[in-house]
Amino acid sequence: MRRRINVMLGAIALGIAGVAVPGSAAIAQTSAESAVVERFWVFENDNFGGGRKSYTGTDRNFENDEWDGTSRSVSDGTSSVDNNTSRFVVLYANRAEPGETNCTGGQYTSQPWTADSDLSNNNFDNRADCAVFR
Repeated sequence: MRRRINVMLGAIALGIAGVAVPGSAAIAQTSAESAVVERFWVFENDNFGGGRKSYTGTDRNFENDEWDGTSRSVSDGTSSVDNNTSRFVVLYANRAEPGETNCTGGQYTSQPWTADSDLSNNNFDNRADCAVFR
């Protein structure tokens, strides 16, 4: 009787393990697929050239940011943008002051899933110092 119970418990354990393994793989695969991150890209030059920097959320002070792989500040250096997000992103000419949360000055709004290869046609070339995701 004891042996029969042990055999049954072993069979149940194997059955559960067999179910858990495929489920775990499916969960891992789903997590990997959902890891795609929407990004708002700013570029130093027209036509998406020069330095680049991406944002996944609001950043109220570009002065602390550097173009990828450099030590050059992003502040007042953006000439083109690529909005690969489902959100509107508003660029402001003036960063938020320390202790403040509002950016001020001129604005440029980037609509979701759009790109602008030359911000000078919007009178916003080399003016961005803050990005607010809406």
